[in-house]
Amino acid sequence: TATGAAFGAWADRELVTERDPSGLRAERNIQRYRRLPGGVAVRIGSNAPPSTAQIAAAAAHATGTRLVISDAANETDAQFAARLATLGVDRLRCVGDTTDGIRTAAHTANVALDERPIHHHPNVELPRWLREQALSITMHRHGHLSTRASLRLSS
Repeated sequence: TATGAAFGAWADRELVTERDPSGLRAERNIQRYRRLPGGVAVRIGSNAPPSTAQIAAAAAHATGTRLVISDAANETDAQFAARLATLGVDRLRCVGDTTDGIRTAAHTANVALDERPIHHHPNVELPRWLREQALSITMHRHGHLSTRASLRLSS
């Protein structure tokens, strides 16, 4: 799909890039994205857009994020709330109607809750499937700049 292609292009560009917009010689200020280790659960409520599952699958594929989908048409709110803690996900995307029971279950399970509408544009949707990191690294010691041209960081 066009959405899947756009998501893939965004991920190819953004997931491999560490940006330093400050351009300072004495300090590196790196911005980067990292995958969520546990993945994302998407709860599709009764009034969610029909394209929700397709967009969620494209986002998960593009970012390499594990995806668990729960649809209100097939699983009650109480059933999903009871199972949420066992899923091992880092984030819950609720699209459409959401109950306080699901919100409480996410809070209890220490799962970040995102109730914003799902979006077809990669700049809007894909950061919701990732961890954004900002790192500052001092490149000097007592006023003397480091001679290392680059410093490789692990995730």
